[in-house]
Amino acid sequence: MLRENFERRKTEIQQETAAMLEAVQEMLDTAIACLDSGGTGDLEDILKQVIMKDRKVNNHEEAIYHHCIQLISLEQPVASDLRFSIGVLKFIGDLERIGDHCVHMVKIVFRNSRLESGTDVPKGLVEMADRISGIYRRCNEAIQELDADLAQEIIREDEDLDDVHKAFVKENARMIHSTPELSDSFVNFMFLSRFIERIGDHVVNICEWLVFMREGTRPS
Repeated sequence: MLRENFERRKTEIQQETAAMLEAVQEMLDTAIACLDSGGTGDLEDILKQVIMKDRKVNNHEEAIYHHCIQLISLEQPVASDLRFSIGVLKFIGDLERIGDHCVHMVKIVFRNSRLESGTDVPKGLVEMADRISGIYRRCNEAIQELDADLAQEIIREDEDLDDVHKAFVKENARMIHSTPELSDSFVNFMFLSRFIERIGDHVVNICEWLVFMREGTRPS
């Protein structure tokens, strides 16, 4: 009976985590679509939708936290199950922060669209957005499958995203100096690149906790 209760609670955690992962995926897809479009469309409505989705993500985080605490305190988990609970408790905070960054990205795209003088979204920023989209989808897959090998690949892949980010920041700073009349747009692009880079960092944290869940240690 004890093991049956444990498996039931663990299933609840897995289902709630899958729902949270999907909600964050939808938020990230929306934020990237807004960026790629250059701020066209009904951004006010899109922003409201993203904020509502962020509240759902927060609710998922609270529910998962409650389930994990109950599992740890009431079900006497063995070592591997305890690692599972601890890992989930750790990485749901990173998922929640990714959702927050998506909201900030839509807000900045909205702000940038209201400028009287603006410029097209730089190719480097579009490349970063495409990369983070793929990285997060692979992270989602790794969590669903509890695939530590895939998690290790994603951690290494984030290093390439960091390189693209550094190159973009350098080029963006040059554009601010050479075209000061467009500086407001380029500052907004700088913020967007920073949020994408931070999402990558949170994905790395998630993958490191996934490796811990499977192997008992986090990558150094």
